[in-house]
Parts: sequence; C-alpha cells; structure tokens
Amino acid sequence: MTTVVFYEKPGCISNQKQKNMLRNLGLDVEARDLLKSAWDKQSLRAFFSDDHIANWFNKNAPQVKRGEIKIEALNEEKALSLLIDNPILIRRPLIELNALKMCGFELNSILIELGLEQRNEITADLERCSVNGSKGICS
Repeated sequence: MTTVVFYEKPGCISNQKQKNMLRNLGLDVEARDLLKSAWDKQSLRAFFSDDHIANWFNKNAPQVKRGEIKIEALNEEKALSLLIDNPILIRRPLIELNALKMCGFELNSILIELGLEQRNEITADLERCSVNGSKGICS
C-alpha cells in the first residue's frame, strides 16, 4: 500500500474529508501535525513548487482574513519566515506522495502521481472551512 504523508491541522473537518478521500483511493494516510512540525525554509519551500506566493497562504487564517498580512507585498524570504513563525498561515494540507510534494488539496495532481485517471470533480470546497456556522476562520 502506498503511503501519503499528510500535514494537517488536527481536528480540521476539511482535512478529515481530504484524508477520507485519499483512503478511498487505497492510500495509507500518515497524518502529521502541521502546526507542530519543525519547518525550516528549505523543507517548507519544497511543497510550493512554482506556485505564486499567495497560494502558499491559508486564506482562512485570522491574520489573512483581517487583512493584517499583505501577501501581495511579500517576497519569498519574508513569506517563508512568516509561515515558519506562524504555521496556521500555511495553506493546508501539505502532502508528500512518492516524488510529489504539494500545498493544498488538488485531487488531479494526486491521481496523476498514482497513475490513475483524472476526474472532473470540483474539489475546491474541500479546502474551505467545514465548520457549520463559522465564518471560515481558522484558529
């Protein structure tokens, strides 16, 4: 069985849904606490590939929602420092699967890595906050 390392915020309902989807694909999910993992700039940067810096950030993080962080004004060095200092800012999940490292839940990228047929399913909702009645703010 292929193992996927899944960095999550423990207790996050959306992350639970994502892990269930991975298990339904036949993957063994090794969940790790994103907030307590020891990140350095090199280890964290590997998950972002060529994505724009804005895609590295959790849009539901309190500081982002309140506009306290001006993501568009950040360079790579400053963005990585902010993410390491406050991991709730990192877009979740971070995923390691074979040679693939990715930020966020992109089902088709996972399927491609597994050599499976891509799906036309919309998975954007799997990254939104799933807490009923919340305003989509992670704490």
